[in-house]
Amino acid sequence: MYNIIDSKLVYGSQWNGYPILDQYSPFIENYLYRNLLTIEHATNQYPRVFAIRVDLHLPPGYYETDTSVISRFFE
Repeated sequence: MYNIIDSKLVYGSQWNGYPILDQYSPFIENYLYRNLLTIEHATNQYPRVFAIRVDLHLPPGYYETDTSVISRFFE
C-alpha cells in the first residue's frame, strides 16, 4: 500500500518539464507521476484524447462535514 506520509512533495511551477499550478502546491510527486502515466497511456492508445477538469464547490456558508454530500451529488 502506498504511504502518503513518506511521499515527496513538489513545490514550484514546473515538474519534469511540465508546468504545474504552483498556487496549489505542494503536490505529491507520486500523484503527478501516475497522472502523467495515465495521460501517456491514453494518448498512445487513442489518436484523439480530450480531458476536462471539473471542480465541485459547495455554496458559500454551507459547512457540511459529511462526505456523503458528494455521493448525493452523483445520485
